[in-house]
Amino acid sequence: MSHSLYELTDEPGHMVYELLQDEIGLTAKSGLIAPFVGQTRGTEPGGWRVNERDLLSWSGGNPDTRAIVVL
Repeated sequence: MSHSLYELTDEPGHMVYELLQDEIGLTAKSGLIAPFVGQTRGTEPGGWRVNERDLLSWSGGNPDTRAIVVL
């Protein structure tokens, strides 16, 4: 399974996906969530959880104009 980061642009009649980074890591050891695993995030198993907005914010851009595509 691969994860890629895209910037989204809403153009008349369609959405444009621009590839920003191919094969991004999401793991707790070295991926986007790594710096936040130690923080308590609700009551999920393991003591933390990640929502989509947080994950996209951690990618360094505007979470409203980004998407992670899983293939």
